[in-house]
Amino acid sequence: MAGYDTAGEIQNTYVSAHNEFGANPNFWVRYFAPSPAADLFENDPTSECIGAWDSGGPYVGCISAPSQSRLSGTAAEGLADAQTFAAAIQSAYHAVTSLLLPTNNQLWCWLDQEYSTTLSLSYWDAWANYIANYNFASLGTYPLYPALYCTPESPYPNCTTIANATGLDIPAAVWSAE
Repeated sequence: MAGYDTAGEIQNTYVSAHNEFGANPNFWVRYFAPSPAADLFENDPTSECIGAWDSGGPYVGCISAPSQSRLSGTAAEGLADAQTFAAAIQSAYHAVTSLLLPTNNQLWCWLDQEYSTTLSLSYWDAWANYIANYNFASLGTYPLYPALYCTPESPYPNCTTIANATGLDIPAAVWSAE
């Protein structure tokens, strides 16, 4: 299944993405706060969704790319970033009445760890546990699944940090461009 990850708004990106890759996407991965280097999905979720539907890829995944220096930080920083991320996803959900959670009730929520960025266990544990235990839209469901975008070949500590994670009942997924 081919998808597009873009820091730009879908409605302004899908034609160039189609031209570059020669195919319509099956899904998009878009940035939500805190992601200071990207256009944020929750700033105009209706236009973003229309762009996704028009592109033929009506599914949108969520990624957060906080300032990379924060990833080596404390549990308090991980918690604050997770709270901001979950609130941004929920804001978009409420803003677009036809926006639905996946039918399997699992929305993989990616934390972006770029090459050569250190991820501390305390940051990851706080971030991942908050995401996993977030009562989404007060629905009594917990559909947000913590996942990590990283490069396994990057210098230690790389994706291996999550192997020591604590408090999670679900496994974290790893997505890599490598």
